[in-house]
Amino acid sequence: NYRTTQFIDDFKDVPRVIMTATMTNFIECDLRKLYRLADATKFYTLMNRPNIHYSVVHTRGADLDQLSVDFADFIREKFQRPVSGLIYCWARDSTEIVMKEMTKIMPGWTFGVFHADRPSKEKLATLQGWMAGTINVIVCTIAFAMGINNACVRFVIHADMPDTLEGFVQESGRAGRD
Repeated sequence: NYRTTQFIDDFKDVPRVIMTATMTNFIECDLRKLYRLADATKFYTLMNRPNIHYSVVHTRGADLDQLSVDFADFIREKFQRPVSGLIYCWARDSTEIVMKEMTKIMPGWTFGVFHADRPSKEKLATLQGWMAGTINVIVCTIAFAMGINNACVRFVIHADMPDTLEGFVQESGRAGRD
């Protein structure tokens, strides 16, 4: 929570830097005020990432079983061998269902699941497996990937659209970091 600022008075002489991948003008103004950085220099770049291709793909159904088949078809069309990827779902139970379906219909690929209700040890093992390449795809909620930098991510699929454009940019921006 960026609004937690009680430490500022305790460390008055320590330089402060704010870094983020996405930020609205409202949040920037709020941060400058909260962190007393009104005159701070701003460095930024456009969010256009020419190495990322966006697609809207027609699916044959809205139920998770059919979506999983459609996701598998899309992935197989693009990649002949297992690669690293993310599939974002809105609901925690959806991540579990999609992960189980994808595991059944995509032999040779490994899938993990990540959401807030998973035990910490399981989440850590999933993250470590994904970073090491022993898990190819993580099916997750937005609880996953803040601050994660895996240069090998080749695709990000959204089973459900994020609430905000910033959320979409954050999540899709997990791909193509190399």
